[in-house]
Parts: sequence; structure tokens; C-alpha cells
Amino acid sequence: MTLDEWAAEIYAAFPKKVDRARALVAIKRCLTRRRVTARQLLQYTEAYANHVRPLRDTDGWGVVLQPATYYNGERWNDRVGDRATDQALKQLLAERKKREVSEVGRNYPGIGDLKKRRERRPSWLTAEEWANLRDEWAKPKKD
Repeated sequence: MTLDEWAAEIYAAFPKKVDRARALVAIKRCLTRRRVTARQLLQYTEAYANHVRPLRDTDGWGVVLQPATYYNGERWNDRVGDRATDQALKQLLAERKKREVSEVGRNYPGIGDLKKRRERRPSWLTAEEWANLRDEWAKPKKD
């Protein structure tokens, strides 16, 4: 493959498609200065893309690096996620967990009866879901 083909393939693997021209220049610069091989750079890019994928279509997408920043700063040498990305991921996962726990009552019939007799876990709930549900019930309601 030529340098241009490698650069286009690496750019295509990057999660955020912004400022293509600068990104391609940065990728080519990385490859020509022999900082990293094309295969390695593609692997690093795919690992970063997998790491930030849960942030797509959320408020956390703003902390995902732009491609030129990633390649010019040799960010593949950093650990997979940076602090801002990790924080955004933690917040997203906490919100999802909270939403899932609150939706249990809407998804399963007879949940009101369970609230009254909290002593036994129903077979259709996992132990973790049951614990989360009981924790949710224990919190004081905000009106």
C-alpha cells in the first residue's frame, strides 16, 4: 500500500471525522518520520476508537480528541484513554445504570407488589438488579 492509502485507511478508523486535510498530513508525518509503522498506528487508532465508542451521541463526545491532535501529539503513546475521556465514560455508565434500575419498574408487571414484599428476590431479576432496585427504593423520594 502507498502512503496515501495507509493514511486514508487510518483516518477512516478514527472515531471523529473532523478536519480531514490536517489529519492526513499529521498521519503522513508520523509514518514518514518512522515514529511508528502503519500497522501499529492503525491498531492504536482502532483501540482508541473502541475506547471512546460509548461516548458517541452523548455530551461526552466533546472530550474525544480530534484526529490531528491525536497524531501530532503522539497520543497513541498515552494509555488508551485520557482523564477527560475516562471521566465522561464513567459518568455515562453511571447514568445508564441509574436509568436501567429506574426502568425495571416499568418493564416488569407487578413491580408494585415487589415493593411491598422486599424480602424475596424474584427469579426474573439477577441478584445485582435486585440489589440496585432495593437501593433505589431505599432512597428518599424527591417531589
